[in-house]
Amino acid sequence: SRRVVVNIGLTYDTPATRMEEGIDIIQKTIREVEGTNREDVMVRFVNFGAYSLDLEVVYWITDLANWKPIIHQVNMGIKRNLDAAGIEMAFPTETHYVFSQNGKS
Repeated sequence: SRRVVVNIGLTYDTPATRMEEGIDIIQKTIREVEGTNREDVMVRFVNFGAYSLDLEVVYWITDLANWKPIIHQVNMGIKRNLDAAGIEMAFPTETHYVFSQNGKS
């Protein structure tokens, strides 16, 4: 078996209930891919990151001859299913505040 660890960041405006839904979606997606160990999938909220709410995804590939295509299938499935659910993955962002001379924005 080959262990795979993936970090996925969700946007900070994702409510906790939607995060839980996203975790379920990720677990289900991995379990549906042939060549993964369906019994040993872990997805946990591990960190309040600089730009995202960080999830750690851990799973095992049992079909070692096809590990790269399996990782591709899992990653594409996760992206597709999170998109379909309207759950956004984060990317580095910055917010700039601009104030006028009189101190009002």
